Amino acid sequence: MYASKKILKIAKSEFEQNGYYGVSLNSIIAKTGVSKGGFYYYFQTKKDLLEKVLIEYTKTEILLPIQNLDTGQEFLDFIKDYIKFTARELNNNYFHNTNLLTKLTLELSNKDPKINKLVQTAFQQWEELLISILIQKLQGKEYSLSPDQLAKIMISLNQGLLLVNSCFKDSVRLEQEYDTITKLFQLLLQSRIIPSKPIELESIEPKLKSNETIFIPD
Repeated sequence: MYASKKILKIAKSEFEQNGYYGVSLNSIIAKTGVSKGGFYYYFQTKKDLLEKVLIEYTKTEILLPIQNLDTGQEFLDFIKDYIKFTARELNNNYFHNTNLLTKLTLELSNKDPKINKLVQTAFQQWEELLISILIQKLQGKEYSLSPDQLAKIMISLNQGLLLVNSCFKDSVRLEQEYDTITKLFQLLLQSRIIPSKPIELESIEPKLKSNETIFIPD
């Protein structure tokens, strides 16, 4: 069991730093110190290894930390703790690399449907957990956004912060963005009126009258 955990830990680091295609099984095996026979006892292929890495990563580094954030505090306090959780990810681990989900999404979303499905599942589990927590915290209250909409925003903000700040590597910029996002959710809290029906936005495409033509310059 110890050998498999060691392989998963080293493989996660390798995938985060170099991407899926930038890593060979031989390099992972060499760094673990496990024999090839020992490696293939636990993992059949590179894709099998990535699948197990992703499952473990989602459970231990996304779902469990977020569950631990929920200490019965009010909605806005939970949001602040969630944003701090994102900031800690950046400061502790990801100023040099994007996280595993971001890395795989950018590299493989259009190349490997099976791996893309695994990444989608990780995001869905993340979203479902946030929705369940938000439903409890927003119970009996009305806001302009539903728990599922808020959950999508929270995940998008997390991934955006990780991606942008892994490029800039600027702690001052990160702190400013943290404050901005906190203020954003404070504004959302102040907006308590839910429209009776979805607001229909007019198409931005120009509407032509039946006798009009579009002039396209040479």
